[in-house]
Amino acid sequence: MATRSLDPKLAQRALAMLAEELEVAPVLAAFPELSKADLRQVLRQAAATAGRWKPPKSGAGEGTAGGERQPAGTRGDVSEASPRSPERQSAPARLDRRLVYTLHTDGASRGNPGPAGSGAVLFDPSGLVAHEHCRYLGRATNNIAEYQALLDGLEAALERGVARLEVRSDSELLCHQMNGIYRVKNAKLRPLYERAVKLAAKFRSFHIRHVRRWENSHADALANRAIDERAS
Repeated sequence: MATRSLDPKLAQRALAMLAEELEVAPVLAAFPELSKADLRQVLRQAAATAGRWKPPKSGAGEGTAGGERQPAGTRGDVSEASPRSPERQSAPARLDRRLVYTLHTDGASRGNPGPAGSGAVLFDPSGLVAHEHCRYLGRATNNIAEYQALLDGLEAALERGVARLEVRSDSELLCHQMNGIYRVKNAKLRPLYERAVKLAAKFRSFHIRHVRRWENSHADALANRAIDERAS
C-alpha cells in the first residue's frame, strides 16, 4: 500500500503525544488529519531512526507566548553551588555497549529561587541501581536545578562507559527543550542546555522523555536529601 509523505513537524508532535499517552485514540482525536495508517507510518519512521538522537535546532518552537515555561516562581541562578560530591568512582569496569541504561533525574528548589538540590540515579538494564548522586546547589530556580541534575547524571553515565541511555525526567520544560520542541530563551538556562546537548551527543544512542512525578520518586528523594543534609 502506498504511503503519503508526512509533515516532519506533525510527525514529531504526534510522536511526542504518543510517548505521553501510550494510547492511539487521544492522538487521533488531537490530530484528525492523521489516520491509523499514518500513525503506523510515524512509528515505523521512529523505529527506523531509533538511536539517532540529534541536537535540537535553534529554531524549535516556544513553550508559551511570553517566553519559556517554568514551574511557579521567578528566575534565578546558582549563587553558591557546592563542589561536586566526591562519591564519583574512577576507572569503571568495561560495559557491554549494546546495553541500554536508564537515568532518572530531578531538581528541587524551595522558594524558586531558593535552596536547591539535584538528584540522579542510574539503573542498569536489569533495573538495579548502578549509581546515584545528589548535590546541594545553593540558591537556584527549579529549572536550573533540573538541568544540573541532568548534567550530573549524564556525566556519571559517561564516566561509567554507558553508550546507550534512556533519560526520564518529570520536568516537561527540560524534556521539550532537549527534544527541540521548546526554545531556550532564558539566558541563565542556555549554557546548561548547550552543555547537556554536547554530553547527550556523546552517547551511541540517547533518548529523553517526560514522566509523572510518582515515576521519578527516587531522583526526587535524592534532590531533596541534598537540601535537607545541608540544612541540618
